[in-house]
Amino acid sequence: MSENGWDKIDEPLIEIEGLIGVILDKVNILSILDKWGIEYSACKTGEFTHRAKCPFPMHSFGDERTPSFFVSEEQNKFYCFGCNSGGNTIDMIRLYAGKPFYEAAKWLAEIAGITSGNIDESLLNITKKEKRDPEHKIVTHVFRTGIVIRKFLKSIEENADYKEWVEWADKRFIKLDKYLNDLKDDDWEVVRDYHNKIVKYLKRK
Repeated sequence: MSENGWDKIDEPLIEIEGLIGVILDKVNILSILDKWGIEYSACKTGEFTHRAKCPFPMHSFGDERTPSFFVSEEQNKFYCFGCNSGGNTIDMIRLYAGKPFYEAAKWLAEIAGITSGNIDESLLNITKKEKRDPEHKIVTHVFRTGIVIRKFLKSIEENADYKEWVEWADKRFIKLDKYLNDLKDDDWEVVRDYHNKIVKYLKRK
């Protein structure tokens, strides 16, 4: 069993925020840069330990003259002084690979060797444990909504209008990312209502 035991849990994961913390703790941010073939060098700039040319598509795809992308290996965080992007390893994956938060987290979990049976089902069923994990966390509703959308896309892969639905989904993922970044904990009802709206909408399709 791993130190935290996440990879052997058969029941739904209880603390979704705890799961994210475990995933982030298990993977060194530099190992992701290595996996992508991004070159970096050691530095001592404040809290940062390494620097590289910014790899993000929205910036320069690694074609900068002067590296502006800084990484803190100890904190598993990054910041680019060129495009003003920053965050943890999951945020870096989102920006580099163009993945929504949920997909980036799941991809990193696979890298970390965290499976917990079916992670999708774990996230979907998390709110069944209401006494231990009340259904009022923004991140829970965001993940549940993302899973519903992804499962719907999977079910219509062969349809002629699949591409249009992918574009529709991309806009919803952007909104979910915004909820994660901008809403306060007290605003959880906003995401819950949005989740219910998406579920009802897709059931009619």
